[in-house]
Amino acid sequence: MNKSTEMLKKGFLKPTIWVFVAIFLVTVIIGYWLGTTLVISQNANKTIFPKTMDKSEARVITLLEVTDLTDDQPQLLSIWFVYLTPGSQPRLGFTPIASPALVDNPNNHLLKEFSLDKDRNPSADFINSLRKFHIKSNGYVVLDQMGAAAFINWFSGKDINQHLALENHSMTEYGQILRGMCNTFPQISEKGISEFPWSRFLPDHINVSLPMSQVMDNINFLTTAIPPQCEMVPLP
Repeated sequence: MNKSTEMLKKGFLKPTIWVFVAIFLVTVIIGYWLGTTLVISQNANKTIFPKTMDKSEARVITLLEVTDLTDDQPQLLSIWFVYLTPGSQPRLGFTPIASPALVDNPNNHLLKEFSLDKDRNPSADFINSLRKFHIKSNGYVVLDQMGAAAFINWFSGKDINQHLALENHSMTEYGQILRGMCNTFPQISEKGISEFPWSRFLPDHINVSLPMSQVMDNINFLTTAIPPQCEMVPLP
C-alpha cells in the first residue's frame, strides 16, 4: 500500500468517526427526552402533546408525595401539579416539579424545604415557595406511600394494600404506574367503581386542603362517562 493510499484512508476515517459520535449523542438525547417527557404514553396515537392543552380551563391540584404521614416530619419524595380539564375531551395532565429521579433538576431543593406545621399541614413557607411557578393551584393533596398505593390500586382494581413498584422513584416507574391507572379509565367509565374507603386513610395517610365535596367532584371527573386522556404537561 503506497503512502497516498494510507493518507486517503486516514482522511476518510476521521470524519467517519465524528459522524458516528454525532449519531450516538443525538440518540442519547432523544432517548433521554422520551424517557422523561413521554414516559406516560404507550404510543404516538395515544399521546396528546402538551401544547394542545388549554390550562386556563383546568382545575389544578398540587400533589405532594411523602414517606409516611404518621412521622413527625415525613420526607418529601416528589412534587406534581395535576391538571383536571373538563369538556367534551376531558384531559388529565401531570407536571413533575421535583423528584430525586429528575437528575440535575433545579427544583429539587424544594424537597428538603418541606415541613409540616403544628396542624399536620404543609408549612406556609413551603406553600409560598411553590408560588414561583406562577401556577394557580386550587389546593393540595398530600399522599404518603401507603395512601398513594391504596388510591392507585383502588383505581386499577387491585388490592388496596398492595405496594407500588416505586423502588427508585424514577420517572420510568412513575410513568408505568400512571399509565396503568390511566388505561383503566375507559373500563371505569363503562362499569363504574366502588367508593374509596376514605375513613381508613384520612388524615393519617392522605391529607387534603380541599372540602370533601370538591374531592368528590375531582373523583367524579376521573370516572366520568367520557374518560379523560392523560398527558405530560411542561412548566410554563
